[in-house]
Amino acid sequence: MLETYASLNTNKALLNKIESAFIVSDLGNGGQERQLYNLVKNLGGDKIKLVIPWDYCSEDRYLKLLEGEKDVIVIDLQSKGLKAKLKTTRKIIGSSQPQYFHSYTFHLNFIAWISALGLSTKAIGGVRSRLSLNRKTGGFVRFYLSLIFPYHRISNNYSCFYNLDISTKLLAKAFSKTQFVHNGIDTHRFKAAEKSINFESRPLKTISVGRLFPVKQVDQIISWVAAMKESGVDIQHEHAGKGPEMENLVAKVEKLGLEKEFIFKGNVNDVPSFMSTAQLFVHAARFEGCPNVIMEAMACGLPILSSNAGDTSFIVDHGENGYVFEIDDTEAMLSLGLEMASKPDLLATFADNGQIKAKDNFGISQYVKAVREAYSKMKISI
Repeated sequence: MLETYASLNTNKALLNKIESAFIVSDLGNGGQERQLYNLVKNLGGDKIKLVIPWDYCSEDRYLKLLEGEKDVIVIDLQSKGLKAKLKTTRKIIGSSQPQYFHSYTFHLNFIAWISALGLSTKAIGGVRSRLSLNRKTGGFVRFYLSLIFPYHRISNNYSCFYNLDISTKLLAKAFSKTQFVHNGIDTHRFKAAEKSINFESRPLKTISVGRLFPVKQVDQIISWVAAMKESGVDIQHEHAGKGPEMENLVAKVEKLGLEKEFIFKGNVNDVPSFMSTAQLFVHAARFEGCPNVIMEAMACGLPILSSNAGDTSFIVDHGENGYVFEIDDTEAMLSLGLEMASKPDLLATFADNGQIKAKDNFGISQYVKAVREAYSKMKISI
């Protein structure tokens, strides 16, 4: 259900039922929104879960989905500017006093902490990517405030401290306690198609999925497709997702004469069906946390060719269910791609191994169980 602070504050019975609260930058179509949705929907219990999107948009995908959950309240802050939003958020947490207030966006960690300050509510921070990337994109003051506060936090990736200078790393570890919980995916939705993939058929059908931002480095995938074609591979690649780099990437495809080999599909609602049409999943990102899309591709029975961004090497077992190359190592990316294209049996083995690993380790139930265990270590009982 959807509420504002004014409407919620007049409903004392509803306020008293709120046990947990979450804050996230938005409820669009990204990975952190999907993880939050999976957790809130499957957390269980008969208490109310409160979700605060910092940047509210009525058209956001997961806003619409959460509105349909009877034990979830989504709050429209109806405020503009940092101070006004913070003031309203603190009023909401003060009125409802949930057992905990969990930030799912790193730069909102400090907001969660200060909103719960002086209350019985326990604030929990979130880390969803490398902290060095957060420092580059979030501003000096907000970065360090969200690095230090709150004390308890949950990270979805072991690589969050990579590339941090020693003093910042020591500061983070001295003022906070981080627990690690990898993401979970809907393995009932993301699963191999009933019709098995023919890895011998050509053209070799490869896909990628993600927003078209520079850090996703889709331009490298375009160059890879061009190099594969020049090496004699009959290949066709499709990319699902939109973003600000679309115009530049389309121009590169046209410049390389790849209009038939590289196709932009835009936003795809039925991603599992999209994945079922492919023989290989390709990922070239520079930065990641715990990449949902790789886990989803494995669950759909796709072998993986990916850069070693974020926790990819913890998800993909090199030589077992795919290949992992160092970030920006385009030579290795091409060499491994050519090997995979020439060995259909290897692709089939990778696909089977990846699907088994995903089913056994990546499910939402495993994710929710791990988060609950992390809460328990913070003395939170659910």
